Amino acid sequence: MFLKNIKIENVAAIKNIDRELPFSNDLPLPIIFVGENGSGKSTVVSIIANAVMSFKSQVFKNCEVNDGYVYRLRSPGLITHGKSYSHTKVDFDKGFWCEEWILSTSRENFEKADVPKPTDDSWRNILANEYSEIRSHPQRKISLPPDITLKAELNQKVNLYFPSERYELPYWVNENQVREGVRFHNPQTSTSEETPRTFFTRAILVETLEWLRSLCLDSKMIDRKVVNLPVQTSDGNTLPIPYDMPVVGSSTQLINAVCQVLASILQVSSAQLAFGPRKQPTVSVRFTSSNEERLVNLQSLSAGQISLFCLFCSILRDADLTSQGFTSMEDISGCVLVDEIDKHLHIELQTKALPQLIKKFPSIQFVMTANAPFFMMGMETYFDSNSFQVIELPNDEVINTEAYAEFSKGFEAFERTARFNKEVLQRVQLSVKPVVIFEGKTDITHVKTAWRKLYAEREMPFHLEHAGGPGQDRGGAQMLKLMLEASCMVCDRRVLGVFDHDTEGKNQFCGLSSGGFTSSDDDALRRTHPERDVEAILLPVPDNRKIFVNESANRCYLALEHYYEDTILCENNVAGETVVADSVVFPILENSKSHRQSKTKFSEKVKDFEKQAFSRFMILFDRIESILGSTNAVEPECASKSLVDE
Repeated sequence: MFLKNIKIENVAAIKNIDRELPFSNDLPLPIIFVGENGSGKSTVVSIIANAVMSFKSQVFKNCEVNDGYVYRLRSPGLITHGKSYSHTKVDFDKGFWCEEWILSTSRENFEKADVPKPTDDSWRNILANEYSEIRSHPQRKISLPPDITLKAELNQKVNLYFPSERYELPYWVNENQVREGVRFHNPQTSTSEETPRTFFTRAILVETLEWLRSLCLDSKMIDRKVVNLPVQTSDGNTLPIPYDMPVVGSSTQLINAVCQVLASILQVSSAQLAFGPRKQPTVSVRFTSSNEERLVNLQSLSAGQISLFCLFCSILRDADLTSQGFTSMEDISGCVLVDEIDKHLHIELQTKALPQLIKKFPSIQFVMTANAPFFMMGMETYFDSNSFQVIELPNDEVINTEAYAEFSKGFEAFERTARFNKEVLQRVQLSVKPVVIFEGKTDITHVKTAWRKLYAEREMPFHLEHAGGPGQDRGGAQMLKLMLEASCMVCDRRVLGVFDHDTEGKNQFCGLSSGGFTSSDDDALRRTHPERDVEAILLPVPDNRKIFVNESANRCYLALEHYYEDTILCENNVAGETVVADSVVFPILENSKSHRQSKTKFSEKVKDFEKQAFSRFMILFDRIESILGSTNAVEPECASKSLVDE
């Protein structure tokens, strides 16, 4: 059942949508709804899901929503603020549609009220003392059987909904002690009035693994045929001898399709399933990565990998349960709704695996919401611009990925240099040493100078880069964040990013959590997946600068230049005005015409300073050492003097 058109008027943040879904040569194109939090992305998907459930409840008795009820609440509280009604209509192919009206008061009072009335008069079908109504075509009559065409459509096509609150329990959870109801019920039935298939899809890893085990058994037991092989006897005669020969049947084809899904997720050329013995019923994947053969239990994959695995295996599994059965991924037809499809996904999964997997199902209508611009960047890589559609909410505007608001904000710095990936990341990759990346070009000058002054006889054990890119004087925290996220995709070197401990630096550092980085017991450290050794820290805080930082990012002001004494910063015109009266906290002035490039000049002037001026840089080098390993640095003479005493 394909979605053809959706109309939404005055629902939450959405004032007016009238969107025709895109097709090409009768095949549905992926559509992605984007927008800021609260713009209505989940609302759109839930309205479509509500319509599908209204049809399913007409045909089957054991739907996920109780008989006579709906998935989505109907309440005047969901009407857009300042409006007196809301209206939705979802049109599908084969002439199916579902329409819903909600009025701010009963229909009788609404008619009398001095408020704007809808131009569509179908709201008048609401009962006089009611304020809402949901209607559909077909609409089942209690005394009659369900519509034959609708029942056939639901039986033959894949229809799945992955809500934003879906999750999978990690393999290390003590699930015997977890409260009941963690997993979504998956009914098993055999009558024509009931269905073993579920529309809502949450926490289905265990069921998916059980399905894979049954596929393995069917492949060994059913996907076979007996052929007669001619065998010559000792007397020279030829006799036909029966031989049980494996064939590529439906179960074997499904296993091959699952292996293709896993290969895309793991970004390897091929993958195979491996099943444990009866007394240890594990399901693992065998693949080769970096010339090393690996065997990984599927339950121990990362949250993002499991999320994709369950999503696309659910499509295969649901196709297997349809009356049509499974033939190939290309032939699976239906509609799949995914709210926050980029949830839990590392950048590499967003930009590569997810678009690759979507492309393997050309007859599935993917209706998705997304937050991450990296997913859109990946879609542009694997689809041409006319093969998918991006809709920005709440204004219902078709946009290209460059126009997407997050792209405009997040990639403005990225676009300043087209050589970013080719030159900067290439230098990172070619370096034999661990790479430490700072926000700006002047930071590099300070760090190199401090190392030479403090450890004159020793080579710096790490390579320095700044986030500005080749030929760029200025990078910044946002550019550093993007560079670290890009490094996760292309680098196998140790990479450490150092953010200033100021407002922008801390905000961007904390924002790494949505790009595949995870926090730890150390609040000032972010790490990626162990296979991608990329980390980030906030600039360590000297004892005399503790007052410059706070748990709130809006009250953080520490930059690398604050490692120097106040007298030095004031003499060189880089100390700004105190943040409030009678405060000792001040920011570092940025380069500008009014300040005559004071920050850049200062970074060059420090080369003439004595060793003692750089003593506070020791905490930075110690911090880097703790992350990347020993710097082989000895304590310089100036370290004997307490930094606190200074």
